[in-house]
Amino acid sequence: MKPLTPLILLILVFGFFLFLGCESVEETSPADEAPVEEPIEDEPESDALQYDDGRYRGVYQDRGEEQVGVQFDIENGLFSAITFRSLAYDGVDYLGIEEGSPAYGLTEQHQQAIDYLIGKPVEAIFDLYSPGDFVDDVDGFTGATIRANKIFSAIMNGLQRGVYSY
Repeated sequence: MKPLTPLILLILVFGFFLFLGCESVEETSPADEAPVEEPIEDEPESDALQYDDGRYRGVYQDRGEEQVGVQFDIENGLFSAITFRSLAYDGVDYLGIEEGSPAYGLTEQHQQAIDYLIGKPVEAIFDLYSPGDFVDDVDGFTGATIRANKIFSAIMNGLQRGVYSY
């Protein structure tokens, strides 16, 4: 019976470590648990984008070319006016395109995007990530689509620069 002794010893050691690794599960009542504290907000989320009333100017540039330039007014936290100062891509000035031109639809889409923002709070610029919700569909002739994220970037640039004039 000597050959079984190491096997029995191994089983006992394994069982001992298994016993030490197990924790007993105790039932706790809700009264035993510490109350969970809700985080306290310093400011309401709507105050996150508060800017002074006034006129702002911003641009979006890519590869050294100014593609979108905007000028906008904020009154009481709302966009009261927005215009393009520049709207170009790959050497084409979309503000100079005449109605009826194949690429005019793209100019209209950009205009619809900024018109959408007028009367809305500054936070509405995040809607520009989903322009299909308020801008007409793709320009069927050229296949071009609006790049509303460029407008977003130009507006953010203006907000970061601060008030251009009061």
